[in-house]
Amino acid sequence: MIMYVITEEDIELEGLRYLKDLGFQTIDGIDISPEIFYKIGLAAGNYVKNEIKGNRLAVGNDIRKSSLPLVHSFISGVSATGIDVVYTGTTAFGQTLFKGWELKEDLIAFVTTFFIS
Repeated sequence: MIMYVITEEDIELEGLRYLKDLGFQTIDGIDISPEIFYKIGLAAGNYVKNEIKGNRLAVGNDIRKSSLPLVHSFISGVSATGIDVVYTGTTAFGQTLFKGWELKEDLIAFVTTFFIS
């Protein structure tokens, strides 16, 4: 999963480490799950609302079947914060990025279950 949320420092969230411009990586052998993605969605929604004073976010996902439950959990988390979500669907990252830019979204996220070992 790659999620571009630009912050000033690395953050940790229940077994995940956020690395600026790289996204979240699992640490301590914790598996990525829909529950964790819901919490990441809450964090992203709160970031948009409280840090950048925005109200909209665009998100898409890659073609892997494992990305679908994760992106929907992420959307649920973001929505729980009151932030509007535009779901760009199963697309290439560039398509999601372009759509978010075109719509002038406050934040653009992309979910993929691609792993680098």
